[in-house]
Amino acid sequence: MVYIVPFEKSDLEQTIRSLSRSFTSETMSKALGIDVKSYTLFAEIFCHKAIKEKLSLVAKDDKSGDVVGFSILEDFVTEVPNLDRLDPRFIPILNLVFELDEWYKSNYPVKSGDILHIFLTGVDEQYRGQGIVHKLMEETFNVAKNNGYSKIMAECTGVITQHIRAKYGFKAIKEIEYKTYLYNGEFVFKDIQEPPTCKLMLKTFD
Repeated sequence: MVYIVPFEKSDLEQTIRSLSRSFTSETMSKALGIDVKSYTLFAEIFCHKAIKEKLSLVAKDDKSGDVVGFSILEDFVTEVPNLDRLDPRFIPILNLVFELDEWYKSNYPVKSGDILHIFLTGVDEQYRGQGIVHKLMEETFNVAKNNGYSKIMAECTGVITQHIRAKYGFKAIKEIEYKTYLYNGEFVFKDIQEPPTCKLMLKTFD
């Protein structure tokens, strides 16, 4: 069995490892061949940020106590950390994601405290198919409500993520097609077949 708890500093190393392992299979990362080693610095940057902000969650195996999944959550208008040291292969991924976010911010008034942002969610490969993502999603709703957020936003890059978010009432409000996305004159995601688009999805609480 797995249980969900707030992400604490004591979980840092295990969560960095979990994120680094699980996100190499993410749609855009896989297309660009980003490996576990390259993901480690990325994970370190955003996990340290998450600990300071005290919104994120981890899933733990109840027998071993090991971190086997995570949801890195943040305010939608949070500051982006310094990313200069990242592997340059991350740049087109982040550019696409930031393009979706900036579209929303330029079309709708938004301030700190309005929208909880699901930045990263993942589960270790050997624990997939056990409903852990659903447990993380349900606890994310509690985080949003307990902190006064009226909406939750997520950029959904893969088929499974898009399906799960839709099941929980998220609506796609903006999409970017992978095969026509241009970065530095190249169609960097042209080999992605499924899903055809990256979706910005929004859940609004009544």
